[in-house]
Amino acid sequence: MAEYYGDICGLLQDERELTQRTPHTAADLLAQALPFMSFVTVIDDPISTEDEAKDDEEEEMHMSQSTGRLGTSMSKADLPYEAHYNNALGTVLEHTLGYQVSRPENPLTGKTDGVAKYTQRKTCALEVIMAVRTQPEHDEHASRFSNSVKSNYNKADLKGLVIIGSNKGTVLKRVKETTGKTEDQTSEPDGLEIIGVVVSPPHDTYEVQESQATGQIKRRSCCCCQPVEATHEEKLLYHEA
Repeated sequence: MAEYYGDICGLLQDERELTQRTPHTAADLLAQALPFMSFVTVIDDPISTEDEAKDDEEEEMHMSQSTGRLGTSMSKADLPYEAHYNNALGTVLEHTLGYQVSRPENPLTGKTDGVAKYTQRKTCALEVIMAVRTQPEHDEHASRFSNSVKSNYNKADLKGLVIIGSNKGTVLKRVKETTGKTEDQTSEPDGLEIIGVVVSPPHDTYEVQESQATGQIKRRSCCCCQPVEATHEEKLLYHEA
């Protein structure tokens, strides 16, 4: 079955290699998690209607907020919501891959989507945003990594802004144009990786495109989801072009 799922990536099949356990970049850490993020895994944790409204262009609720019920699993962009990916990424890193993961809630030091500890107490801070959101929103998210007050962002050894979408053109546009510069923050975040993730509709492949804050794409990769029956090593497949 691992061979079958490898074929999904076509010509990449013979070039894939095992991901290093110790990540050297935020993209390395992300690549370890993506093979485990099937569609079912992504939507496994229910989210509130408030989280839904953050992704939808109009604050239109699928269920009444007054009832306290949960909404649909799909956003107007025909993908799960941003909170779904946040939850799934943190869960896979912590419970499947064994990293120590925290989700800070202090607005002063930074409410990072996820901070994973790895070798020698080093940390990797990851922030997720959907590609359908506006360019100013992308720049604002990136600027958090250079805010001297938000230590959960700027003190991390590895920093990654993860841009997720199903339209490759939109994802690439965001990767190229996101710098982290805003009216309040004129300098680019030091060491920040801008990582685009193009999701296939069934979530069986993730095409990863990485850039530094300059917007220049440095590397393209593809992670293929493996079936549950595959071994741990088979799931950690990572291709770097």
